[in-house]
Amino acid sequence: MKSLRIILPAILILIITFAAFAPSLRNGFVNWDDDDYVTENVAVHRPSFHSLGQIFSTFLLCTYLPVTMLSYMIDYQLVGLDPFGYHLTNLIFHLLNCLLVLWLIQWLSRNTLVAFVAAILFGVHPLHVESVAWVSERKDVLYACFFLLSMICYGYYLQTQKIGRNYWFSAGFFVLSLLSKGMAITLPALLFLMDYFRERKWDRRMIADKIPFLILTICFGILGVYGQKEGIRNEQWVSVFDKLLVASYAIVFYLGKILWPVKLSCLYPYSGVKDISIYLLSLTGCLAILILTVRTARHTRKAAFGILFFLITLLPVLQFVPLGTTVVADRYTYMASIGLFYLMAEAVVWAYKKISEKRHLFSIVVIIVFLIPIIGGLSFVTWKRCPVWKDGITLWSDVLGKYPCPMAYVNRGVLFAARKDYDEALSDFLKLPRYGAVTRYAFLGKLYNEMGQSDKAVTVFEQGLKMGVEPALACLSLAKTYSKLGKEEVAISFYKKALEINPNYAAACYDLGLLYKKLGRKDDAFVMLRRALETEPDVLLAYPQLSQLYQEAGKKAEQFALYREAVAHDVPFYDAYYDIGNLDMEQGDIQSALRMFHKAVEIDPASAEGYASLGSVYCALGQAKKAIPLLTKALEINSKSGVAHNNIALAYYYQQQYDLAIQHCDQAVELGYEVKPKLLELLKPFRKPPPN
Repeated sequence: MKSLRIILPAILILIITFAAFAPSLRNGFVNWDDDDYVTENVAVHRPSFHSLGQIFSTFLLCTYLPVTMLSYMIDYQLVGLDPFGYHLTNLIFHLLNCLLVLWLIQWLSRNTLVAFVAAILFGVHPLHVESVAWVSERKDVLYACFFLLSMICYGYYLQTQKIGRNYWFSAGFFVLSLLSKGMAITLPALLFLMDYFRERKWDRRMIADKIPFLILTICFGILGVYGQKEGIRNEQWVSVFDKLLVASYAIVFYLGKILWPVKLSCLYPYSGVKDISIYLLSLTGCLAILILTVRTARHTRKAAFGILFFLITLLPVLQFVPLGTTVVADRYTYMASIGLFYLMAEAVVWAYKKISEKRHLFSIVVIIVFLIPIIGGLSFVTWKRCPVWKDGITLWSDVLGKYPCPMAYVNRGVLFAARKDYDEALSDFLKLPRYGAVTRYAFLGKLYNEMGQSDKAVTVFEQGLKMGVEPALACLSLAKTYSKLGKEEVAISFYKKALEINPNYAAACYDLGLLYKKLGRKDDAFVMLRRALETEPDVLLAYPQLSQLYQEAGKKAEQFALYREAVAHDVPFYDAYYDIGNLDMEQGDIQSALRMFHKAVEIDPASAEGYASLGSVYCALGQAKKAIPLLTKALEINSKSGVAHNNIALAYYYQQQYDLAIQHCDQAVELGYEVKPKLLELLKPFRKPPPN
């Protein structure tokens, strides 16, 4: 009976939350971080030791989140770039988090109704749409999952206070949470808060069992600051008091959005502390909340726990260290809101108990009538907001309808341009000057180029150069435009100017190399393409261009050295893997050839030659059974591939399927493929004599 009391609420929470977020499963990707994290992330697309090393050794968009990136890698292996799979994973983690909130609050309050109300509010609140419906915010739902598991395991450790399985599970989940998103560094403070809530005695042991957690927090805190060093705003003039004002504003903002979730947006405007009255009012409100917390703590620890949970989990994003341009964001409330939802749930149960002391049945009716409109209303708002994240157009249109800003105009304009809806794109880019965005010139010039109006593009890029557009980028844009106009020498002069400004500008090196190649200046093309790769080995298109130049020059050794370089950098260059595989076969290195051909068909699944060569390797290894499906695949792609017919004939021979072997051997001969005499000799005894 006890199990039913928690299972039924859990099922109800899952059903309601799934229904509220179901529209997100129809969403696609958006042009805001989704390209960097998923759609254009080569490390996610190609699982290998090199990719894993890259994921665990680099920062992506100034953040270190290898576990999150591994989850994208798994998704890609399962569904490719079908957005449904990524959105489903996000939703599954959110549903799991709802159950974990139910579990945690049940453990803390020992009251199923409190746990249910807190978990259902967490599940359906519209502020969480950003964390669930945005593929790039996988890090929120993932870090929260491990964070909550760590708190729950620590709770069970508290019951015995014996270092054992629960304690080490808590530490392990903490590590996974940190590797999912840096905001997890607040966990040790919450563990102290759990000690306070459960009235644990303050002693050395209570501090000692936090030491591993604190060490991890310090290490990942340093790592996070190091990764974000480029995103720290230069605001030395901002005083500590100003920072306190901004933090107070953010806290009051989040409280307001939790209590009244209207005009939600993925971007909220911020231009520093200007209207001081709003910030002073926010500071006054925060002080009042703290005073109220201290006063109520004399009677109950519940209020202090809920409010401090909310404040502690928000600490990393309260702009005491000014990071990026985002001061407030819906996603920052994903974990923090649990504290307030717990308080709300306790208030509901307190009211229920007060009423039920006199009229039990009436109290049940009141609670139901009170909760249903709130949960239903929040669910409806969430259901309506999920489609906002359908694609970039819907997302940025939503922002522009509430808080017009340069970033939204740029991102929507880029998408309109990609759809060749040039009038809409031009309208968005031309609105940028109203908001003082010098980026207007770069995007407007590029648009004019796409529209075939390169003369206008030149004018715009030159204006941009005068107005403060990054000089190297402006010169590169001018160079590309003059090249389109057929003014190659002028283009070359601007490429050189870009490289004078930034000698490590790989894009300029590559484009100049292509222009030299087009003009027949092969030696200069060699130099620039080589320089592009030395500057940035991930300039993928430079590899095939250089390979072609080496081939035309008859420099076979240099070409294979380039192939080896491409393989070392895990570049998706089919020719490199295919040609090295053939060379390995000639040299008898079968295992290396196997790896090369596997990679080749992974890069180009439509290559009949790749599958034929991979099948031949398995034949050489005496594994004809594995070879036949691969060779069959090659023939499905190209039924006139002589090499595939030849190789599958050999595989069928080894499998003692002589009729099929003879059939494919004859087809290879008919196609003009030079079948080795040895194979013809092997099949000769099994040929049927021609009919008289």
